[in-house]
Amino acid sequence: MCRYGIENSVILIDINVTYAHDILLRNLLIHEMIHMYIDEVLHLGSIEPSHGKTFQRIRRELNKSYNLRIDDKQIYSELPMLDYTI
Repeated sequence: MCRYGIENSVILIDINVTYAHDILLRNLLIHEMIHMYIDEVLHLGSIEPSHGKTFQRIRRELNKSYNLRIDDKQIYSELPMLDYTI
């Protein structure tokens, strides 16, 4: 069971956020998938903080292994944006 008590987790994305670049949407989805992995596979969702050590470790590993920029705030200033929320 995940932290929210939902048997089958879902990823919720606010449809009011407009992304001007695919990189932002990709990073958002991967960010949320890390949360789901921690909850559903590792079963640590109710034990660790939302962006705790496990989340940070996985994020760093993915960024390094796949040349990603998950949660890199600098990327938001580099890309043309219409509207965004961090």
